[in-house]
Amino acid sequence: MINEQIKAMLFDKKEDLITPVNNVSMVFADNTLLHAIMILNNISYASIPVLDYENKLMGTISTGQIFKYLGERINEGFEVLEKFQVKDAMNFNYYTVPENFDPEDVLRALINNNFLCIVDENKVLKGLITRRAVFKRVNYLAHDFDKRYYIRPKKAKFLANDLEGLTLLTKF
Repeated sequence: MINEQIKAMLFDKKEDLITPVNNVSMVFADNTLLHAIMILNNISYASIPVLDYENKLMGTISTGQIFKYLGERINEGFEVLEKFQVKDAMNFNYYTVPENFDPEDVLRALINNNFLCIVDENKVLKGLITRRAVFKRVNYLAHDFDKRYYIRPKKAKFLANDLEGLTLLTKF
C-alpha cells in the first residue's frame, strides 16, 4: 500500500499525469504500415495506440513490430509498407486502466509498460499515462517532500545483540 502522503504528492493532480486523447499520437487499424512508420518517425514514443473508427482501443504498434511482421519482405522497399495495414502487425498485448484508476495499479503496470491506455467501459481511448509523466512526479516528490512534510527518523523498536551465537531482542 502506498503511503498516503506520498500518494497525495504523486497523484494529487491526476490531470497532470494524463495525456488527453486529443494530444495522443495514434493510428487507425486500417491505416497502412507506411502511415504508421511516418507517425512513429515523427514522435518521441516507441509505440502508439491503434484505434478503430469509433475510437476504441484495438492494440498498439511500434516500428519494431512492423519490421518483425514484415520479416524478409522489408527488403522489397517502401512499397511493401503500403501493401499491409496496421491491424496486420499490431500488438494485442497492452495494458489499460479505467478513468478512475487506482494509483497502486498504475505504479505496478508502469514497471513493464512505457504507457498505459485510459479507457472507458466501452474501451474508448480517453488518454494515456506515460512512465515519463509519473517519473516527473517522482522527481517532484524526491525534491519537495520535505517542503510539505517534516521528516524525522523512526526510533528503533528493537535492538539486536549477538551474544555467543544467541540473538537477544530488547524492546524499547
